[in-house]
Amino acid sequence: MKKLLLIIIFFLALNFLYAQQLYFSPDYTISVQDISGNNLQNAWAGGINYPLWSSIDMNGDGLDDLYMFDKSNDHVITFLNDGSTGIHAYHFAPEYVSKFPKPRLNSWAMCYDYNCDGKKDFFTLDSGFSGIEVWRNDYTSQNGLKFTLVSNELKETWSGTQPINIYATSIYIPAFSDIDNDGDMDIIGFNNPANGKFSYHRNLSKDNYSNCDSLEFVFEDKCWGNFTLSLGSNSVSAYHTPPCGTPAPFGLETAKRDDTITTVCVLDNDGDGLKELLIGDQANSTTLMVHNGGTTANAEINTSDSIFPSYDVSVNVPSYLHHAYIDVDNDGKRDLLASAGSQEDRFGIWFYKNTNTDASPVFSFEHNDFQQSEMIETGQGACPVFFDADADGLLDIIIAHGQYSSTGTISRLSYYKNVGTSNAPAFRLMSNDYASLSGVNLFFPIAATFGDLDGDNDMDMVVGDFLGNVHYFNNSAGAGNPASFQLAAPIYMGIDVGNTAIPQLVDMDYDGLLDLVIGEQAATLNYYHNNGTAANASFTSLPTVDTLGHIVLTQVGAFSGYSVPYIFTFNARHQMLTGNMHGDIFYYDNIDNNLNGTFTRIDTVVRGELGVRSIDFNIYVSGGDINNDGNTDMIAGLFSGGVQIYYGSNFPIGVNEITYSNQIYCYPNPANSQLTVAAGMNFTNETVAINIYNLLGELILSRTVNKTMKGKEISLNVSGIPEGMYIISVSDGINIVRSKVLIKH
Repeated sequence: MKKLLLIIIFFLALNFLYAQQLYFSPDYTISVQDISGNNLQNAWAGGINYPLWSSIDMNGDGLDDLYMFDKSNDHVITFLNDGSTGIHAYHFAPEYVSKFPKPRLNSWAMCYDYNCDGKKDFFTLDSGFSGIEVWRNDYTSQNGLKFTLVSNELKETWSGTQPINIYATSIYIPAFSDIDNDGDMDIIGFNNPANGKFSYHRNLSKDNYSNCDSLEFVFEDKCWGNFTLSLGSNSVSAYHTPPCGTPAPFGLETAKRDDTITTVCVLDNDGDGLKELLIGDQANSTTLMVHNGGTTANAEINTSDSIFPSYDVSVNVPSYLHHAYIDVDNDGKRDLLASAGSQEDRFGIWFYKNTNTDASPVFSFEHNDFQQSEMIETGQGACPVFFDADADGLLDIIIAHGQYSSTGTISRLSYYKNVGTSNAPAFRLMSNDYASLSGVNLFFPIAATFGDLDGDNDMDMVVGDFLGNVHYFNNSAGAGNPASFQLAAPIYMGIDVGNTAIPQLVDMDYDGLLDLVIGEQAATLNYYHNNGTAANASFTSLPTVDTLGHIVLTQVGAFSGYSVPYIFTFNARHQMLTGNMHGDIFYYDNIDNNLNGTFTRIDTVVRGELGVRSIDFNIYVSGGDINNDGNTDMIAGLFSGGVQIYYGSNFPIGVNEITYSNQIYCYPNPANSQLTVAAGMNFTNETVAINIYNLLGELILSRTVNKTMKGKEISLNVSGIPEGMYIISVSDGINIVRSKVLIKH
């Protein structure tokens, strides 16, 4: 009897513990359509601004998947290749991000097989920001994708001197290729200081050891190809004819390109075994291709194409182009991706299909939004909120964001209508300039919040901007009608928090009036008490409390934090989520009756995995109950222009994973290395997600399949998952079935 009593007390205590906070788990299966009604394949991938692309087999199936590193916010996206022909073969697979080294990466990352074992290894900027860090790919079928640090700073010798680091920085990114065709990986890089010439770092692995698995470099040439870029020029027509000590052919325009900040990609463009370069720079929007007319031992650039490919649609992407030469349509031939490095955030990934052979490519322009067209992609600085814009009883999504144009970054609102049901949301883009906000000319970044400030039973809008002001937009539609906003009070109540006002309307003291809580660049939260009435809100220009909760969301040594508040009610009391520029989302309690005191941080919901940005606005958080289960769900906005939704649950095992169904079959159970899953039901949506969560609600593995999986068996490799109990769910965003599975190796 005593033992039974102890068990009852334990479970009561456990339930009380879990009831103190919500737990959030991402759901990537919610259907989203573009403005034409087409389903977005990777809707929740998070948007892309300035990507570096690599191909790598992440799951050991022999197919090259995609690894994307976004330089705008150090965000990583991984895509699994399903093997089908065409660019739609790639499916968002976030569970692989954590398998790569150092989630908080430095400035760039890419993959290349340096040791010729058929598995691409991992390269990134070292922690000193002046060299190259190398991680070896040690994938096995038992352990899955795994990397081992080989060198925290690649070294080379100069004419017998002591080894020094091979130069690389956050903007001078090296290119990896077998330049001399001897079978090992060499490096084309940059001189320090940059002088318009490319350095050649030759690998001696084959020379010294007759294999390619060593990283032993010598500084071979400070002017590879015997050409020089134009020093400090902003004109595409400027060039240097005298190259590196050897006279160039008379009148040769060797390189019509500015050398100030330059990118480089290596390829054999004509199938002769000699390497050419594709070059982008800060001052031009086109690609420079320099042709190698020399020999393997002595490269000699003799012609160039400054609007490559001039035989087709020339690349035209604003500034600091990056190139990737990889097969992205599964036809066995490497294609070309030309991606923006700045000043373009929505149509900045140009896909050129290789229409000839892999050995001698010919590139044909296909479109300028590779992968961006398959996801919610608003440009940059996405700040989403749930709001019933059409008064149909379903929460829609309004996203405040910026989008580059020829006149600068334009602040906009995008409207995604909820076309699902109260229990199963689905969204469709209706407008990328909701409320015609672009005409108001608010300074980016902006953020919106909604609430009834004039007592007419419809929801008004308050928008914060970069200057630290908030602006009041009256909703003249009336109760029960689709919202109609007009700017009624710019610089509302004279409020100015400094820089980057991120507002939320919320009744903080339960007096029936909506107060304002505003985040800001300085990383504090400002509380403005509503001193008015239900029909006429009133705020003082100075905050009632200027450091709400005594929260300062900066890191050591930082002066900014770009705080983002979202306050909600759980178990009849206020709790709060906050985002900051470092990519974190924190969870706070101890708010009620403590508005002048210190709030208690009880959890970290997200720690940098949505993007780490060191000097600017980054991550936004808001929420609402979109599946009608009584719990607040979380919506996060990324600087890269995308959005992700996390369902809330009062039990820490993820997306309401506390009920199970006999319509899912998992065996063997316990599972060792392979787990077979079959679902005995029909699914409504085309895409079905199979997710495995641990008992803390963390997503461990995710796979997307076609809805026709009913009655079919899907095999999952679980060899890399630690032993323990897990929850497996199969969902198409509307229907969901779940089961427990034990993994035991």
